[in-house]
Amino acid sequence: MAAWLDILSNTTGSSLVDTGRFEEIVQGMSHPNSQYPSLVYFAGNGNRIKALQALFPHNNVTRKGPAGLIRAHLSTATAHTEHPVIFAESNPFSQAGVGDSCLLRWSGDRHRRYPLALGESQRLADLQQEVIRHKILPWTQVLCFFVDTVSEIRNVQQLLDAPIGTLSIGTSHIHSMMRVVIVLSGNSQPEAHDADNGFELPNAWLGQHRITVLDIRDRSELSPFIAFDPLRSLVLEQIQEIRSLQKEKCLSFSAVHLNALWGRGLQLRMGSSSPANLDCLMVAREGYKRKPAMVSCFVELKTQFASSACPEDELYNFIASALLLDAYPPEMHLFEPNMVFNALYRYDSERLEDALQRVIDPQRRMFDVTTTSSTGCRVAIITSRTSDGKACVLANYRGMGQREVNAAYEFLIPKMADENPHVWKVAHCSVAAPFFFRSKSLPGFGALQDGGVRANNPLAIALKESVVIWPSAKTHDLLLSVGTGSFSSAAKPIERASGILQDSAIPRMIRATMSSPCMDGEQGFHEALNFVPDVERSNIFRLNHELPEPLPRLDDVSKLEEMSKMHFTVPTELVRTILATAFFFFELDELPIKSQGAFFCKGSVLCSRSYSRDLVKLVMVEFPGAMFETARGQRLGDVDDDDGCRVCGYYRKKVGFSINGLHEMTSIGIAGSSFFQRIGGFPKSVQELLDDQQANSHFGRADHLVASWPPKRNCYCSPRVKRHIKFLEPALIYKKRRL
Repeated sequence: MAAWLDILSNTTGSSLVDTGRFEEIVQGMSHPNSQYPSLVYFAGNGNRIKALQALFPHNNVTRKGPAGLIRAHLSTATAHTEHPVIFAESNPFSQAGVGDSCLLRWSGDRHRRYPLALGESQRLADLQQEVIRHKILPWTQVLCFFVDTVSEIRNVQQLLDAPIGTLSIGTSHIHSMMRVVIVLSGNSQPEAHDADNGFELPNAWLGQHRITVLDIRDRSELSPFIAFDPLRSLVLEQIQEIRSLQKEKCLSFSAVHLNALWGRGLQLRMGSSSPANLDCLMVAREGYKRKPAMVSCFVELKTQFASSACPEDELYNFIASALLLDAYPPEMHLFEPNMVFNALYRYDSERLEDALQRVIDPQRRMFDVTTTSSTGCRVAIITSRTSDGKACVLANYRGMGQREVNAAYEFLIPKMADENPHVWKVAHCSVAAPFFFRSKSLPGFGALQDGGVRANNPLAIALKESVVIWPSAKTHDLLLSVGTGSFSSAAKPIERASGILQDSAIPRMIRATMSSPCMDGEQGFHEALNFVPDVERSNIFRLNHELPEPLPRLDDVSKLEEMSKMHFTVPTELVRTILATAFFFFELDELPIKSQGAFFCKGSVLCSRSYSRDLVKLVMVEFPGAMFETARGQRLGDVDDDDGCRVCGYYRKKVGFSINGLHEMTSIGIAGSSFFQRIGGFPKSVQELLDDQQANSHFGRADHLVASWPPKRNCYCSPRVKRHIKFLEPALIYKKRRL
């Protein structure tokens, strides 16, 4: 299949057909993410075919098949180089072959049709040239027109004088870099068809493009390879010139990006009222909506720059580069996004005041960005205002989702440079229970106290914040609430004598307060659980120790040694849930393959920890004979028989299973004869997995972690450097053969 674009007409109107040929060419490249192709368009009379046979002898350009409006080929000689050549060919002034794509078999698999909007010319010849000008020429590096007669020259002039489609990046117009070559290659008498006879350079193109007239009519008696040698040298020279210019202006697009831009741009143009321009930045950032959290992040970043006396223009370049995606070609960034984003938005865990001052630098602040690491966890410290008791959250993250305006708690964000308290001071606020510890005032946030005054068990806050951190997740995998001990629920209530003093307002309020969720963490957990949907309760666990006697006072340190000797056990159900759900997850390795009405999926069960071998041993103890299995009973293999690395401990279990549809809900779990415990992320449909992994994100992921699909699976002992691919480029200057 060589037909690329075509025009089909019927009684209902005309349609532009994209046969999927360009996508097929890109998939045929060896490294499409790291290859930057050039498009050369050979147009005009039949001499273009002779030139193609001479310039690309390894390509079967004369193979029979539907022609369509324009055909496309990948140069076999350059297919595995860093800069492959894609060449297209057609005669835009002839209707021969137009409409042939309807004869292609299996046309429904790849073909996409776009109705030509009303108001466009209904003449087929005009439609052809309009499609060429708006859909092909904006992406063309070298345009070679083969002409012999004055009428053909005038056709070329008329085509080039008409408006050409343009590209832009936002509001910035991309200056066209296309080179035009007029090839005179016929064997007619020069005086009858001289290039100066009736031909002038198009006025609209003067000063914008370099136009070269190449007259090789005197070489018509030579062999085709020799006759078209000047054209070969000229095309290679101009391609090299344009590559250098594209690299200088950061406009080099990989084959994957080019395919995505061209395909998506075609859809947008056909449905647009002004199809003459394509905004490449809009296509590249499509689906990545502006997030309110970014504003506060940029404010913090600007504050950091101001303190380091960096020039303001460097700050704007830095931010603009950060907004680009990591999948763009090299040299389009001023930094390595993974390193910078980890430094800006990931923090280490905090400890209580005493541990912080002994283990961590006591000068460390809550919102510092210079001491972060990629292994840090997201931490939120719950406090409350002394003025009205409202719960407040101080966190080392901002989150990507949106918080409710009228939420029951306030998420504190610094507005000034001095609003960055030490971590130990924030921890002090969090444990400053009334009657036991003094509250603490933090600059910009006021006086804060123990968060238990309003949310002694912050289960509801945790659920709300998890939605902000992971807005795409439908529910949590596991929520573990850890208590500090509870008095036996079997204990009988204390009998109190009734009377005026005992039943007056103040004693009743005191007793109600002491028994309320703000003072009783266990009661707070159960009350918060009332607002959780039933389907999500199975993923919530409460880990607490029931004591035979009332809990000691918060400041009774004499009880610490006695309580440390108590025997404490973790329920088997929780152990199994943590082992399966918290440490193992699944990712697709390939796009699902449809066969016989079902989809076959290949992927890997991975471990979120580097000490996976120890975890697998624990799994085999807690789950005798454990194997991975789908909810439909498809067995995926033993847990302890994996495809990972025994040297570094990297765990990977390759699995494959079938589903009836991409939107069918499924689960993978650790199973045996009497148990099934799902792993993290399930239940979920395969379509949701594709969306989560951004398999169709041609321009990289928003989190900058994975820039290609399918994902690469590297163990921990692999070198963490970008792979450099060496290509062998053909020389620009060829040794001329003797005649």
